[in-house]
Amino acid sequence: MVKVAIIDDTHPSIVYDGTSDNGKWRAYNQVYDKWTNEYNSTYHISKTNGSQIAFSFKGTRITVHGTMELPGVRGVPMTIYNIDEGPRTLFNSSGEVPYANASETYSHVPFFTSPQLEYGDHTILITTYQVDSKRRFVFDYFTVEGVEDADNGVGDVENTEGFTIVDDADARVTYDGAWVDGSKAFDYAQTDHKSPTGVNGSTSFTFSGTSVAVYGRINNMETTSVPIAQLILDEGTSQQQVAMYSTQGNFTWRNHLQLGVWNGLSPGEHTLKVIALGDRNPSWWMDYFVYGTPNTNQTDLRGYVAGSVASTSTSSTAITTVTISGIVTTSAVVVDPDDPSDTASSPSSSSTWTPTGSPTSKGAIAGGVIGALLGLGLLAFLVVCFLRRRRAMNQAMSRGQTIRAHRATMSVGAHLDPGSPMSATPM
Repeated sequence: MVKVAIIDDTHPSIVYDGTSDNGKWRAYNQVYDKWTNEYNSTYHISKTNGSQIAFSFKGTRITVHGTMELPGVRGVPMTIYNIDEGPRTLFNSSGEVPYANASETYSHVPFFTSPQLEYGDHTILITTYQVDSKRRFVFDYFTVEGVEDADNGVGDVENTEGFTIVDDADARVTYDGAWVDGSKAFDYAQTDHKSPTGVNGSTSFTFSGTSVAVYGRINNMETTSVPIAQLILDEGTSQQQVAMYSTQGNFTWRNHLQLGVWNGLSPGEHTLKVIALGDRNPSWWMDYFVYGTPNTNQTDLRGYVAGSVASTSTSSTAITTVTISGIVTTSAVVVDPDDPSDTASSPSSSSTWTPTGSPTSKGAIAGGVIGALLGLGLLAFLVVCFLRRRRAMNQAMSRGQTIRAHRATMSVGAHLDPGSPMSATPM
């Protein structure tokens, strides 16, 4: 079966060049804003030009998803996308990035979708082009299309994240009742299903795996707490589990809300049924499911982690990712996202990663050339001095003369500093 894999920004197979100590990337372990609900409540931010992400995958198409911060106020961050070292694509050149209101912040925005690729191994390289403290690039997750199962159960999905995303419009999702299919820019894949009005309706999804989560959208809830959906896992079996989702407080809208999540299920086939309680409460919108079995590199599906990088000083966990001899490792420290002086430290053994085809700063090139020329000049001068001194001593010894001269001891050493990377404002 052909699937769409979802790969969170924290997955260790994603390589970030540089870490939070040099201002290139900072990872957050909470939602950006109470409205946005990033996948797994994590994301990476860069506001430094030339920052890069590399990711190798197997499939036929890849999409980069992120959060768009107030595009009408902050501006749109520009990025460059490169597949398999082919032609570079500037941000948004593959189509208009969907957002309904330029004065709002939206998550799950498809920043870039690759053209159809031949099934096989590919690599995407993302480079920030025009970003700054206002136009920050917020990366959330990848989706990879065309991934396949293997006969032994270890296919392309299992070799990446271990999770599959299924849109509400997928044929595997069935509906009972007067659900209305629609389309909104801020929904995943820009599709949704509105629950029946005034009566109950249900939707069901059958999957194989040990984890599952369901997501939806809610508008205009004006009561403190309202049960809007009942979730039944494996209805009518000895493994049946029932949960209720209730709204939390008054609000205008919430996108990508996690209505329910299960982890640690028995391996095999399961069915999740979601009953919309429209006979007593307002309608809501079905968006997507995520399911699968976590592999050794990935934890369970996570619930909602509250926080607001945009408006509060809540501490978060910065996940520092470095590459050491081709092995990706992670470490975590607690930072304050709103305190510029609070930066996350990376491991001291980190090495610099430069992917093929990455743009190089002209200043860095000039600095390296000048440093190299100065170093060669100093080395040549020391060699000439040494040869002259040795020749003079040989001539004096051949004449049988003893050289008695007080010479000041001169320590000869060469410390070639090609220049440290240009410092950037801490995240």
